[in-house]
This record gives sequence, structure tokens and C-alpha cells, in this order.
Amino acid sequence: MNALILAAGFGTRLLPLTRVVPKCLMPIFGVPLIHYWICDLLDAGVHKILINTHYKSDLVANFINEQFYKDSITLVYEKELLGTAGTMIENKDFFNGSDFLVVHGDNYTDINLKELIHFHQEFRPDIHFTLTTFFSPNPSQCGIVTKYNNILTSFTEKPLFPKSNLANCAIYSFGSHFFNTLGAEKVCNDISIDLIPNYTGDIKCFHHLGFNLDIGTHQSFFEAQSKTYKKTCPKCQLSSLSDKYTHLTELIDNEF
Repeated sequence: MNALILAAGFGTRLLPLTRVVPKCLMPIFGVPLIHYWICDLLDAGVHKILINTHYKSDLVANFINEQFYKDSITLVYEKELLGTAGTMIENKDFFNGSDFLVVHGDNYTDINLKELIHFHQEFRPDIHFTLTTFFSPNPSQCGIVTKYNNILTSFTEKPLFPKSNLANCAIYSFGSHFFNTLGAEKVCNDISIDLIPNYTGDIKCFHHLGFNLDIGTHQSFFEAQSKTYKKTCPKCQLSSLSDKYTHLTELIDNEF
């Protein structure tokens, strides 16, 4: 199984913090956020990880090339942003006809990826697309889901008056034949806008009971600093990495 980490965004809502580093390198407990994702993915059995870059791509590349997992990472620079679905489709050959995960590099979460993978592979294997849900404290800022027997029945992106707080985590598992279901004439740039609404009734819903924070705002970024990371990937090296990248926290503190 391979994975895609979406990490090309500008992080405009986080200004002036993102003048220093891109969102995916924002430090949580002193550790760049993307490091948590990479360790989680490797620990869950992912073999190769693709990361798309754009804004401050050199900083992302420099960080990756200093880590023990650099040989498991492929970086792809997007001169022009392709969108979440566009990136996935443009790089479909990377997934080599196998199941794959897609995650957002600016999310901080305690999701159990092994459970997600197991659910995706065991529950209704005839459906090749799994979406992760959680209960959002800010549902108007999320894609809102309704489901029946763990199958998506409707989806509304950022509704003004949400009917519930059951929301899209933006953590996905796709089956090996997913790309075969896409019509060649269909333009897909964004997963939430262009993809999910067209698969209603054919998407499995895996529910995550823990926290899931999009650190794209100042409030959520600082809230993330109170959410303890409790996973124990043997190679994660959180303490030593936190010491090494203390300067990131100091630089960001200086922006205020």
C-alpha cells in the first residue's frame, strides 16, 4: 500500500506564521507536523509515500532529506496547484494498481490508520472508496456527511446551516481499481467538491472518535499544542526531533 500526503497549500489563513514555514512543517510540540503523518503511515504498513509541494517546497525537501525515511518518500513539485483530486489523478501511476491512502498534511489527528485500512478492506469490499468521519466542533467549516449502515447517503461541503456535526476528516482510503471508475471526460480537481458528490451510495464511512484538527487557522494551531500525541512508532524519534527543530518554534513565536 502507498499513500499521498497533500502538502502544497499556501497557508494564507495562518499568516504571518507561514512566512516562516509551510503548513506541513508547522511544529506541534516542536515537531514538524508532516513527521507525525509519515511515521504513522509507515507504522501502518505503507511502503511508499508521495508528497506534493509548491509553497516553500525547498524547506519541505530539506526536511525530508534529513530524515531516516527519506528513501520511502517521493516529492513532486507542482508549478501550478492541481487540487486535491487533481494531484491524486495526475500521479495515479505512483500507486501501482494497489490500495492507497490520501491524507492532508495540515491535519493533526490521533486516528488509527491500521483500523481504517482494515475497515476499508473488510467492509463491503465491492465499494472501493472509504471516507473518514468525525464529530466536528465547527461543522459549518467542514463537509457534512449523512450515512446509513456506514454508507454515505449525502454530502454537503461547508453548509451555512449544517444539519449535524458528522463531518469529513479528509482522510481517505481508495481501492486498487478506483481510477477505473473515473470517466475520462470528467474533470476532477477537488475531492470534496468534484469527487465525493459523484460517489454517493458508493462510499464507505469509517468513524474516528478521537481528535482531528485542521491547523490552518491560528486557533486550531494553538489548540493542537494541547492535544498530546500518544502513538508509539518505534522509529519516530519525537524527543530528538523536537530538540533539533526548536528553532522553528522560536521563529514562529517571533512572528507574534
